[in-house]
Amino acid sequence: MKRLLLLFLTTFSFCLNPHSQILYDQSGPTDVTGFWSNENSEIFAGQIVQCADDFEVPAGPKWKVQSISFRGFRGDDIFFEDHSMDSMTVQFYDNNAGVPGTLFHEETLNIFGLGEPSSTTNFNLNVLLPDSLSEGKYWLSVYGYGASNTSVFRWIGINPSSPVQGDTAVLRDELDVLAMGATDWTRLTTLSETKDLVFSIHGFAGPQDQISVEEFDLIDLELYPNPAQNTLYFGAATFVNQATIYDLNGRMIVSHINCGNEIDISDLNPAAYIIEIKTQEGIQRQKFIKQ
Repeated sequence: MKRLLLLFLTTFSFCLNPHSQILYDQSGPTDVTGFWSNENSEIFAGQIVQCADDFEVPAGPKWKVQSISFRGFRGDDIFFEDHSMDSMTVQFYDNNAGVPGTLFHEETLNIFGLGEPSSTTNFNLNVLLPDSLSEGKYWLSVYGYGASNTSVFRWIGINPSSPVQGDTAVLRDELDVLAMGATDWTRLTTLSETKDLVFSIHGFAGPQDQISVEEFDLIDLELYPNPAQNTLYFGAATFVNQATIYDLNGRMIVSHINCGNEIDISDLNPAAYIIEIKTQEGIQRQKFIKQ
């Protein structure tokens, strides 16, 4: 069962790719409140109350998503202010008649000791979907996890006087923890006045599963052995959440999640490649040779 978390008013930002662009921006004057989007880890162990909001990929180039930004805060009980968040979970859904449909991508990112989201500053998370997004409507959900149920991540909403972008945000509370009857995806407008949630999506627009080699910010990443035959090891000090391999034309060959500190390349044909690794510190890329 995936874990959920709480937010605090401390600003933190993961490293964003300097070449990425804003693909979608849903911002505006924020409301004074936020909506519970969290896993209840103590009283209701493992049960999720989560929000989601929609976004549209227009006709034309596909989207290669690399990061998201959002605003929220950790709502604490005054007696438990020492409890902090440990991780954030990001989910992408397709659209099903105006509500989230099938979950097609999920990442849980450890943020322990690195800071927490703020209600006044955008909080950034690096994500790397294996496939590009083609034209259509999708839904994004972000929720937190913490060791205590005494503080809860609340996703900031846009002032209800602002025009709605796409459909209004939704909430799902399968065990009815909040006693509002929203056991399946339910519009926030039926529960409150807020219509949209604050978030943006960053990355590249281009051919599906392909990125121009010029967009790669190649660095001297510790990668060994290079050349390699069967296994490529990362010298990164932190866990590698995702590793994606491209050929030199920018076409994606394979993508692996939760790689740890190594990746199996035995199935690759002998050639030069670009590997893109994602950790909680950011996204790094380097050329390597498969013998």
